Amino acid sequence: MTSPEGVPPPSSSTPPSAIAACGTPNSHPFTPPDSKLSAPTSEGSARPRPERTEQRRPGRGRPSGRPRHRRAALVGSSFGGRVAVEVAARWPDRVTTVVLLCPALRGGERSAELVAFNEREAELLEAGDVAGAVELSVDTFLGPEADEDARERVRGMQRHAFEVQLAAGEVARVAVEFDVAEVRAPCLVITGAHDLPDFRRVPAGLPARRVELPWAGHLPSVERPAAVNPLIIDFLKETVG
Repeated sequence: MTSPEGVPPPSSSTPPSAIAACGTPNSHPFTPPDSKLSAPTSEGSARPRPERTEQRRPGRGRPSGRPRHRRAALVGSSFGGRVAVEVAARWPDRVTTVVLLCPALRGGERSAELVAFNEREAELLEAGDVAGAVELSVDTFLGPEADEDARERVRGMQRHAFEVQLAAGEVARVAVEFDVAEVRAPCLVITGAHDLPDFRRVPAGLPARRVELPWAGHLPSVERPAAVNPLIIDFLKETVG
C-alpha cells in the first residue's frame, strides 16, 4: 500500500495523534490522516475535498501543503467505526491502532431488527414526527440500565442530527472498495450485549480483540464513560506507548 500522492512517508519517531470518528446519533466532523480527505459521507467513505489555495504566513502554524498528522491512532464509534476501518485498510502505514465502539461495518445481511428500525424511523420522519424518531433512537440504542442523563444526551444529539440531515436533503453517496485484510494495526472492538446484532460483529481478517459489555447498548461511552474510557486508554497505552 503506497502513501497518498504528495504526502511524505510516516516517520517511526513521529508521535501518533489520536483521531475520534463518531456516527449518528453522536455525529461530529472527522478528518482522516490524509490531508486530501474530508468528512465521511452517509455511506461512511471519505470523499475528496478541494485543494486549499490559501497560504499561511511564515512562522504561523504548520507550513502549507504538509499533513497535520504523520501517523494516527483511530477511535471510531458506530459509523465512525466504519470510517476508521476504511482508513486503516487504505492507508495502513498511517494508522498505529484502531479502537471500535459498536462499529457499523460493511458486510453481511442486515438483521430483521435493523430493517424494522430503519423502516419505522423513515415512517416517523416522513410523517414529520421528529420527536417520535428521536425517542425511537433513544429506546433502540441505549441499554436497559442507561440513566436519564444518558437518555437526555442522546435525545439532544439525535435531534440535532435529524435537524442537520433534514435541512441538507439528499446527499450523493460515495462508496470505495477496500479489503479489511489490509488492516495491519491492532484493533480493540468494544460491543454492547443489548445492541443490535449488526453492531456486534467482527469481520474475519480484522486483527481484533473483542470486549463485550453486558450492560451496554449501542452507545456505551455515553452510558458509562467512566467504565469505557479506561478500556480505550489502556489499549492505546499498550499498542501505541
